[in-house]
Amino acid sequence: MATFPCTYAELRKLAGEYLKAIRESAPDLDQLDAGLKCVQLHYLGMVPAHAHEVAGAAALLRIVSRHYMMAEALLLATTD
Repeated sequence: MATFPCTYAELRKLAGEYLKAIRESAPDLDQLDAGLKCVQLHYLGMVPAHAHEVAGAAALLRIVSRHYMMAEALLLATTD
């Protein structure tokens, strides 16, 4: 599996864009999944410059995952 090399700042920016897209647009399930996978691959490819960035990136991934699960549940509840 390929990852996307990035810095912590780039990961934060990407995660922010993903969270904004979840809030402001109406993504379907495929778009939600693709966005989450993109953030996850950037997380796996992140090269931390400082030790605190490792913990920050993990916390950021938890936030993104939580928002993904909430958006997925809402989407599935409205399509039934």
